[in-house]
Amino acid sequence: MGGLCPLTSALISSVQTQKMAVQLYIILHKTHKPKTYEWSLVPHVAGVPLPGLRPINHYEINKVRRRGHEGWVTTVQQRIFHTSHRFLGVLALPPCDDESTTVSEVEEIFRQAAAVPWSLTPEERRRWTCAKWIVDILVEWGPLWGLNFISKFENRDVLLSLLNALSTWLE
Repeated sequence: MGGLCPLTSALISSVQTQKMAVQLYIILHKTHKPKTYEWSLVPHVAGVPLPGLRPINHYEINKVRRRGHEGWVTTVQQRIFHTSHRFLGVLALPPCDDESTTVSEVEEIFRQAAAVPWSLTPEERRRWTCAKWIVDILVEWGPLWGLNFISKFENRDVLLSLLNALSTWLE
C-alpha cells in the first residue's frame, strides 16, 4: 500500500480482514442555479476516511434525451469529488447499524434501483430529481441496512426538506 500514510494503511488492512459498518455520504456539487445542487450517493466503510485523490464511485441519476424522449438513467461515475471547483460538501449519514450490510451489496441496490418509480404521474416525473431518487432509496432500503433514523420522518418529503436545508447550510 505504497504512498499511503501508516494510519490509512492500517485502516484499509483492518477493513480487508474484518467486517465494518457501511456509511452513506451525499456528495453535493454546485450548479449554475443558486441554492440548487447536484447530488450523488457514495457508500463507504464507516470510520475510514474518504479517499483524497483516488476516484470513488458516485451513484446518481441523470436526465437523458433519446429519440425525442426524455428519461432518467442511473449512472456510476468515478470521481475525485473534492477537486472540482463546483464541490460544495459532504452530508455524512449515520453508519448502518446492520453489521451484515456490505458496500458491495449497497452498490448493487443502487445499480438496480429504478431511476424513476413507475407510479409517478406525468407531472411528478417532470419534477423528478436525483435528490428525490436518493431519498427514495434511503426510505426504501435504509431501515433494512440499519439506518434507523429514517423511521423518524413522517414521509419522503420531510426527509428531503431536511437534507435540502442541510445542503443549503453548507453553502
